[in-house]
Amino acid sequence: MRVLRQPDCYLALACLLGGLYLAYIASDFSGRARHFPFWLSISLAVSGAAVLAATVAKMAPAPKPENVQAVLRGALPFAVLMLLWAVALTYGLGYVLPGFVCAAGMLFVAGERDPVRIAISAALIVLACFLTFSVIFNIRLPELSVIDEFLRPIRRLIH
Repeated sequence: MRVLRQPDCYLALACLLGGLYLAYIASDFSGRARHFPFWLSISLAVSGAAVLAATVAKMAPAPKPENVQAVLRGALPFAVLMLLWAVALTYGLGYVLPGFVCAAGMLFVAGERDPVRIAISAALIVLACFLTFSVIFNIRLPELSVIDEFLRPIRRLIH
């Protein structure tokens, strides 16, 4: 099973299986509400199948142990940041502040050192995610009560 040693294999399997599972869940939605999540899930599954096929086709040699350790060393800070972000969301710190801190931390870990660029980029990332999920898709994001009070008039204008 040399294909399981390829880095893209697990991402491809997660996309393929996750997409199929989400399509199964979306098929139970009622009426017109099911079309977008269903086809989005199918496209995720198809993307996973394409990445898996490309991974099998190229079959790069297995990474050497020192490369695996370097990858883990590089991925560990990102995993810690995501864990802290999830804990912050769970304990009611809202979405904006933990999202900003997580995005800024990931930019720093990725190599960006200019604090102004980090702050602007992190703010734009949080704003784009907020607009996408909260405004466009109307998905409730965890918020602090102060931010909820601030955004209530804006949401009334949009909806």
